[in-house]
Amino acid sequence: MKSGESYFYTKKNPGEEQAVLYMQKGMEENPDVILNPNLSDSNSFCIENFVMSPNGRYLAYEKTHKGSDWMTCRVIDLVSKVELADTIENIKFSPIVWDAQNLGFFYSQFDDEGHSVQYHALGTNQEKDRLVYQDKNDGSVGYTPFINSENRYLIIDAFNGSCGPNTISFIDLASSDLKPTTIIPCDGASYWFICSKGTTLFFLTNKDALFRKVISVDISDKHFAKKDVISESEYIIETIAPIDDYFFTIYSQNVTNNVVLYDQQGKIKQHIQLPGIGKVSLNKINQNTKEMHGEVFFSFSHFFQPPCIYRFSLKTGAIEIFKKPILDIDSNDFELKQIFYRSKDGTKVPMFIAHKKGIKLDGNNQVLLTGYGAYGISSYPIFNPAQMLWLKRGGVFALANIRGGEEYGEPWHQGGMRENKQNSFDDFIAGAEWLIENYYTTPSRLAITGASSGGLLVAASVNQRPDLFGAAVVEVGLLNMLRFHLFTVGRFWIQEHGNPDDPHDYAYLKKYSPCHNVREGVKYPSILVCASETDDRVVPSHSYKYLMTLQSVHGKDKMLLRLNSNGGHNSAKSVDWINERADILTFIYQELEE
Repeated sequence: MKSGESYFYTKKNPGEEQAVLYMQKGMEENPDVILNPNLSDSNSFCIENFVMSPNGRYLAYEKTHKGSDWMTCRVIDLVSKVELADTIENIKFSPIVWDAQNLGFFYSQFDDEGHSVQYHALGTNQEKDRLVYQDKNDGSVGYTPFINSENRYLIIDAFNGSCGPNTISFIDLASSDLKPTTIIPCDGASYWFICSKGTTLFFLTNKDALFRKVISVDISDKHFAKKDVISESEYIIETIAPIDDYFFTIYSQNVTNNVVLYDQQGKIKQHIQLPGIGKVSLNKINQNTKEMHGEVFFSFSHFFQPPCIYRFSLKTGAIEIFKKPILDIDSNDFELKQIFYRSKDGTKVPMFIAHKKGIKLDGNNQVLLTGYGAYGISSYPIFNPAQMLWLKRGGVFALANIRGGEEYGEPWHQGGMRENKQNSFDDFIAGAEWLIENYYTTPSRLAITGASSGGLLVAASVNQRPDLFGAAVVEVGLLNMLRFHLFTVGRFWIQEHGNPDDPHDYAYLKKYSPCHNVREGVKYPSILVCASETDDRVVPSHSYKYLMTLQSVHGKDKMLLRLNSNGGHNSAKSVDWINERADILTFIYQELEE
């Protein structure tokens, strides 16, 4: 992120548990440390998000403790380098949006009654924050605030569910009543705010475009008519970074990224040459205007390449390395291929396979297969340190791009959600069968792993085909599908999975719910269940009940629990992450070698 002539970024250094926040003047200057969580008493908090005020004097940052989804916002005066007394609690999944006068910011607060949009004035206590917007009639609706480029209009994204349709409204901050006006009512589609130009707002949407398109809405027009800007193509638009009068547009093509630069009339200016085949991730964008000027920073990675930060210059049209990690990895030692196999219903499913060059396809390789397949989240061949260790030791790593993600647009997502969820499991099982049939491995040498909804995937697949795997790791899994909506933010997942209180949804949820489908009379593989004691997204009771059921049916010998007492749902934020990865790999090696 850039403010004035200074760049701000986070970096995790060797030997440190948490990423450090740096400020660097210019492209070549040495960086200064702004905030180092590793110097705290417990180094158990990590920096989740940060944004500068428009004048560049203040930096508001959000931090989480022990991997929790709950965030606390603090403010640093970048002139004096002193942290202010301002403390904002009860934030979850919310950006910080500064006002034009640098006097305060908007944010979304989360409580038992649902979300609300609040305004905090610098130098005041949170109790005095002003309520800007809330609909108390629906506690399942959350809000994400943005502000237009002229800092006059506050845009409010009201979403229902983790991946459901939303409503877009705006508030004229120059008005006295701050009354919201609906621009786009809920019409069954999703709209993602990109940026604005005057009174024209730009959105990415899947309305009448399953692979997404870009539209504009002029809020000075009382009819709020939508106008197509970038039409839908044969590849899905994953995300967009506005840069001056252009759109840095990231497409997904067969689960790899390419980038096209469009002007705001939808004409192609440039196809941007990437350093190879891999995953492009946008770095933090100024969330006041959601625009960048003259340049875009993005990270690029693949299985054998740790994330490297690149800078794209609008002036030259070229990319250059801004920050590159130094690791002892020679990508020439490894091979990555993408294959396609048929699922149970004949659907063609992609899968990435990585391994050292020169392996023998004799059915004797140790293979680690993973997947996710939920919430329209695509799974890419990205770098992971534990995964690299697996590859260096001669293992084969496979990533199945099963239905439920959005690798091929909204139809691919819908093909693995609600009553179609069994397709996700069928796709994953078919991927395992393909690896065996093509002599990569045998069931006794095949391990599977997945986290969160990936944990659901692994547990359900083991229940349905216990003969197919030698070991399984279920991490922070969503495993009790008949009660998930009763805890933490589970009500936001009903749109994805269905409502257990509805008899129709209950029927199909019970058919695959891992806690309710452990089978007797068959041999199960060894299973390691990983849970976080302070997980406030998927409560650990899911893992406890699943493991108890396994042990009651199959005994305790090969059914193990690893409990993280110092981390939340996202283990990567935990100070115990390295030990956890080591334990997981040790379990897999031990079980596959027996």
